[in-house]
Amino acid sequence: GVYSQALATYFSAQGHRVSVVNPAKIKAVSQSLLKRNKTDTADAQLIAEYGERITLRLWQPEPASKAKLKVWVQHKEHSLCSC
Repeated sequence: GVYSQALATYFSAQGHRVSVVNPAKIKAVSQSLLKRNKTDTADAQLIAEYGERITLRLWQPEPASKAKLKVWVQHKEHSLCSC
């Protein structure tokens, strides 16, 4: 989503290796392990375990031109919406 892209871009620019994972995958693993605790600490531990067990694909930032185009299209779609 919007926030994950901004965070991934920031951390990547700081020299960190970044992977962006669909939260539904983490939730599915949690359910398969019958984990019922829903706290920040439990969630962080589950995400860490997921990262240890699964070979994660490194995230690469989009070229600036593509990112700008996406923002323009989103702005255009929003301005056409009669919500």
